[in-house]
Amino acid sequence: MVSTERTPHTLTRRGLIASGGAAGAAALAALNPGVSSAVVAIGQDPAYLRRSGYARLVGQDFTAGGWGTTARLTLAEIADIGGMSGRDDAFALRFASQADLESGTHALYHPSLGSFNLLVSPVNAAGASQEYEAIVDRSHGLTRRAAPKPPSKQPPSRPTGHHPRKLVAHAQLREGRHGLRCEIVFADGAHVRRAHATLMRDGKPVAASGSHKVHDHRVVLKLPTERRLRRGRYELVVLSGDRAQSLAVKLR
Repeated sequence: MVSTERTPHTLTRRGLIASGGAAGAAALAALNPGVSSAVVAIGQDPAYLRRSGYARLVGQDFTAGGWGTTARLTLAEIADIGGMSGRDDAFALRFASQADLESGTHALYHPSLGSFNLLVSPVNAAGASQEYEAIVDRSHGLTRRAAPKPPSKQPPSRPTGHHPRKLVAHAQLREGRHGLRCEIVFADGAHVRRAHATLMRDGKPVAASGSHKVHDHRVVLKLPTERRLRRGRYELVVLSGDRAQSLAVKLR
């Protein structure tokens, strides 16, 4: 679902995951844990896969699409995901746009970053503008360092208030007619109104849902897939508002 392959050319809230070039290094570390500390440094990743690459771009416009059909996305915020505070290799990009984009891989362009592909998903109900999210998570199996501190001129993050540490109590993944069906039960006291999710395997996104309302602490999300996924263990990243939780799920 998400490709980080370079193309020849090109306020939501959450929805994108990317992974790519360091997959070989991750595999090497998995086969030989002794080399984990010597794995490629975060600075060798392209700028569009690093939080620091976006630090000065908040409030600026990105172009999505190509070949005469383009949309403008404004980067509204850069946020932490899954309790990984300040990570340069794990973060959420939140965009706002007047455009109507479907959840999926989109070619994005910014003069400072060039052209690249990321998984972008609409979240929350559309209002004056539609909110979109993209998640970059390349933290699996690699020894990384924290992101450099953002420039002092970056707008401060909005206050999030107090939230319970645990967001999800239980999640179950099943095959559906046109992809996957994921039932999520939220923890007591989580006070979740809407939620969406991204499914990952080996650090790479394979499917993503749109945002749906939560009723009685439960929601059923549909995650379309281009082909049938193999059985086994996956990572499910569940997001709601400014909260996120990553948990292991099994596709039987």
